[in-house]
Amino acid sequence: EEGESEWRFESIEDPKAINSADYSIFWYSMYLNTLIWGFIGIWNALGLRINNLVLVAVALALQVSNLVGYWKCSKDAQQKLQSGVQNLVSQGALGVLSSRFSNGFSLLSSQSPINANTTVSQA
Repeated sequence: EEGESEWRFESIEDPKAINSADYSIFWYSMYLNTLIWGFIGIWNALGLRINNLVLVAVALALQVSNLVGYWKCSKDAQQKLQSGVQNLVSQGALGVLSSRFSNGFSLLSSQSPINANTTVSQA
């Protein structure tokens, strides 16, 4: 052998065959563990605890490689992540635009913003 390794990713054909509760618990725990190790790493970096930081870096590297491996195997997780990011971006962009538009409009129309429940009378 030449010392090369090749990863082979396989997944179940019908993801609906998996219990939804098990599926959710598994993926939430994968993401949560990665976030926890990242938080511990930041905490140790800010505290200049180099010995602990090495341990956390190894744990974080193993957790991220585990997450990436399972993520590549799951076609459903990839689709959900992509649609979730698209929804977040579209809602975030629309939210920012609508708040800026409404704030700008209320500043142009009067000194104080008008509530939706307030009626404006023409004099």
